[in-house]
Amino acid sequence: MPIFSSRLAARLSALLASTALIGLPASAQTVGTAAAVNPATEGVLGNATRTLKLGSEIISDETVRTSASGSTQIMFVDKTTLTIGPSSSVKIDNYVFNPAANTGEATLTFGKGIMRFVGGEISHNDRVIIKTPAATIGVRGGAVTVSHGADGTRVILHYGTADVSNACGSVIIRRGGYAVSVPGSGGGSAQLEKTTEQAKLNLLKLADAAKKAAADGAKQAEAEKAAKLAQQAQAKLAETAKQTATGGAGQAEVDKAAGAVQQAQAKLAEAVRKAAMGSAKQGEVEKAVQAAQQAHAKLAEATKQAATGTGKQGEGI
Repeated sequence: MPIFSSRLAARLSALLASTALIGLPASAQTVGTAAAVNPATEGVLGNATRTLKLGSEIISDETVRTSASGSTQIMFVDKTTLTIGPSSSVKIDNYVFNPAANTGEATLTFGKGIMRFVGGEISHNDRVIIKTPAATIGVRGGAVTVSHGADGTRVILHYGTADVSNACGSVIIRRGGYAVSVPGSGGGSAQLEKTTEQAKLNLLKLADAAKKAAADGAKQAEAEKAAKLAQQAQAKLAETAKQTATGGAGQAEVDKAAGAVQQAQAKLAEAVRKAAMGSAKQGEVEKAVQAAQQAHAKLAEATKQAATGTGKQGEGI
């Protein structure tokens, strides 16, 4: 009887081992294990989908998905841990580890949701790459919490270092507790368009105030010409920033366009003041000048955000 029981146990063990990776390629490389799993967590590899359970092997090139009530923690073979929250998706694009040398490389694609990455042996010797739809994050010897949604990607550093980059540049976080936010596709441009439209309205009000205040026809024409130049410069700035937000132009081009707007605004303000000199409506003109300057400041900030794609919290990042 004991012999029969041991044989039966061996057969059951082999059967369980074979069903754990059912539907996955025979050549699939195991990169880690599900150390903790809440319900509704799936592993997807090619056309095969399986429900992850405690102890399930995680495979290279596999996508781990959680529902609104699901979550999981993956322990990689190099002791990296990845905690994946609800409504999230993470793909293990590339994972290579040499235990003899404690070196390797890893790349993850984070599609949505929230996750916490704590680096193991690989990140102590090289950067682990985490890609999101809005940014690429490199983590070395540290831990980060990353979230991604409609507003874009947010990276919080707990310790170590993390560099966050997109087509426009990069930011390095070296202090724990600091964060970088990268707007999602079109996020910066949408805000820029809204701010640009308000700036245009303020320019029209300024030009109208100049016309009403002007007592001299020549000065009025000068003010109208300055207003037109300012509008053209502002339109060019908005277009350049939109291109930069999608990787179509460089930061230097945005800076140049912003400088042109600032100069045009200054000329317009001076022309308006001259046109209104001696007029009873001088106060109205000054008010319009101030509103246009404030609009330009907001436009410049929106342009910067759209162009760089990053927002920094705190100082000394």
